[in-house]
Parts: sequence; structure tokens; C-alpha cells
Amino acid sequence: SGLFPVYVSGRIRRLHSSPLSPVAAHLHPFRDASYGACTYKLTTLDCLRGIYQALMLGFLNFSTFDMTQYQHFERVENGDLNWVVPYKFLAFAGPHHETG
Repeated sequence: SGLFPVYVSGRIRRLHSSPLSPVAAHLHPFRDASYGACTYKLTTLDCLRGIYQALMLGFLNFSTFDMTQYQHFERVENGDLNWVVPYKFLAFAGPHHETG
């Protein structure tokens, strides 16, 4: 993953001065697919900082991440869910009645 070298070098907090900055400046903030007004703007830098925090707190470990399990539970018919804090805080997708 491209995030791993950034994490290892401890540069996630200083991305505003990195080579990624010109690219990140042109990316639109995240908007989920739920209905209603978006009340926040989640930027690429926000996401990278979140990944950094998850790594530091032990919530994410690239060497033990189970991609098969992740892909199973991200499907609507399997709950469309993700652990935010492993085995403590579970997040579900917004209501949706169809697959695809």
C-alpha cells in the first residue's frame, strides 16, 4: 500500500509539505451515499490521519488485516458492516435494500 511508507517514515502528520500535497489539493472531500445534506467534509488528509491513529492505537495492523473477511462483511447481504474499534464499536452502512 502507498500508505505504508508514509506511516513508517512518520510523515502522515506533515503531509501538507509532501509530494502528495498538489494531488490532494485537487481531490474532492468524501461524501457518503446516504440521502440528505452532507454536514462534513472528509479530506484525503483526514483519512490518512485516521489511518495513522488507527495504526498507533493498534486498531489496524496491515500484517494481520483479513481482506477476505472485510470483503465478506462489506456486502449488503452480509450486513454491510465494519469494525471501527475491533470488537467494541461496529459501524453499519446507511439503509439500503438492494445489492449493487
